[in-house]
Amino acid sequence: SSIWGGSAPSMPYTTDENGEINVSDLTLGSYYFQETKAPAGHVIAEEPKSFEIKSNGAKTTFTFVNSEVRANAKLVKNDNNSSVLAGAEFTLYLADDSVVATATSEAGTGLVEFTDLAPGSYKVKETGTPLGYVSSNAVYEFTIVYCNIDFENKCFLTEKAEKIKTIQIFLKKGAKT
Repeated sequence: SSIWGGSAPSMPYTTDENGEINVSDLTLGSYYFQETKAPAGHVIAEEPKSFEIKSNGAKTTFTFVNSEVRANAKLVKNDNNSSVLAGAEFTLYLADDSVVATATSEAGTGLVEFTDLAPGSYKVKETGTPLGYVSSNAVYEFTIVYCNIDFENKCFLTEKAEKIKTIQIFLKKGAKT
């Protein structure tokens, strides 16, 4: 985080182990404080905090709220002829086999999407098939290792299955805090 305005040196400040920053010896004047780097796995609080020092010894307190970075995983279901297939059900599991969500491939696109995923290890398995088709027994594993939004959007993904290339991870700003 950095502070600008009045007599403040425009220099970076880092939160302590309690997530706090204490700045002293500011002269009278108007200032703003801007977060420039969020904790790992969180989104930068984009709005600067403005404040004014109107008297000697005045104190002000404010809080930046950083929401967690979340990701969406998408896959496309194809039949043996590489045509998109609607109506196939997929279940998303955590590494411990607990169910996170189920989704069905869409008509016309074969798209299956799981949204609002936190960093962690996941498995996807086809758990329902359209009439006339045989289920694939394949399990696709992937790990959303670390997501961070600074001034660039980055989400790092490890792949643990040969056919995982059909899964794409899209980073989004989450609303979870």
